[in-house]
Amino acid sequence: MMFKSMVWYRNATGALRSSGDLLDPAYEACGSLDAAHKALHRATPFVRSKAISVVVTICTPNKTYPVSSVIDRDPWMYHGTKEYFVDQLVGAAA
Repeated sequence: MMFKSMVWYRNATGALRSSGDLLDPAYEACGSLDAAHKALHRATPFVRSKAISVVVTICTPNKTYPVSSVIDRDPWMYHGTKEYFVDQLVGAAA
């Protein structure tokens, strides 16, 4: 399965920020939990140390790409999302 992800974290001043978005390349993972782990590993060390949660989105290729209408501008179609809190991802070993 292909995924895109966003890591939510607090910056140096305590403001809530995100790293990653739908413009980033999609990556392959074995499921949403694996995708969340990969998203944390892909993040910079600062973002990883301040992370609060990871949101992953399932992607499938858009069959009508290249553009045939305004709606078909994106090469990916987006489906369900799932949010994992960092405590769930870096807690006790499985």
